[in-house]
Amino acid sequence: AACVCGYEANGGFLLGSDVGALAALPTRDALLPIVAVVQAARERPIADVVADLPPRFTYSDRVADFPQAHSAALIALLSSGPEDEQLARIARLFGEIAGFPTGIDTTDGYRMSFADGAVIHFRPSGNAPELRCYTEAESEAKAQDLNARAFAHVLAEVVPEALASQNAG
Repeated sequence: AACVCGYEANGGFLLGSDVGALAALPTRDALLPIVAVVQAARERPIADVVADLPPRFTYSDRVADFPQAHSAALIALLSSGPEDEQLARIARLFGEIAGFPTGIDTTDGYRMSFADGAVIHFRPSGNAPELRCYTEAESEAKAQDLNARAFAHVLAEVVPEALASQNAG
């Protein structure tokens, strides 16, 4: 029998067999990758599906001891107003770093997609005073560089703007 597993960047690991049993552990991420692979496999071999995908690399980092109030102010600034205003704000704040913004997802933090396929995703930690940043790009070097530049910009420019906006309101 084939061994099947899935993992999460934070260390979560799912096995397709009973190595050890856990009580029910609901998570929004556990089933979707499995369903996607099964569906794709029905149409074509998984290797063919993977070969057709563009190369994607991810990188993540965090700022420890980052006040949760600062994270909340950042997310509030980025997500305020209708989507067209948010996209204009992203273009102003991140255009030089990542190019033209094409989409926003606020399901878990604030995820920004850009025309070249790059992603910058800021997410406050749910269990520690940390701000996390996840990036995706077409190369490992670009994902890492995008993460460093996005974090540097957010800490130097965007968070102070968010805090000033919060204090003015």
